[in-house]
Amino acid sequence: MDTQTLDFSRTMNATPSRVFALMTDSQLRQSWNSPGEGFTVTVTDPAPATAGARETALVTADGEPDTTVHTNWATVSPETLVYTETLDVDEAPIAASFVAATIAPDGAQTTLTLHIEIVSFAGQEMLEGYRMGWDTALEQLTKIS
Repeated sequence: MDTQTLDFSRTMNATPSRVFALMTDSQLRQSWNSPGEGFTVTVTDPAPATAGARETALVTADGEPDTTVHTNWATVSPETLVYTETLDVDEAPIAASFVAATIAPDGAQTTLTLHIEIVSFAGQEMLEGYRMGWDTALEQLTKIS
């Protein structure tokens, strides 16, 4: 078992309510939450982003095993999001993460800050994949915000 902590911060040309929607609406998240080029994220079991809700998505890419992502929402407010994610391949867990996000106005912009604690059951390369995946997804989020 390997662990890692990641911290990200992005300032976007969007209102806090727009960033909140992009982070919590399953249809909008599909437009930016891809871990890299060639990957597709499809929410297969959407759920409203409310405390206690669970959503399931499928991440696919040619040459890669399909990964199921289970998101469990813990805290959902316009300023704070807290959730866990479990990643499975063939129903075997490969990673789990805890995500805490803040959404704050920053003048005419909005700053999104993420703190992520990750446990990998698939080795160190999974941790690097997480960092690269989040970095790519946040770049895409910043572009569409």
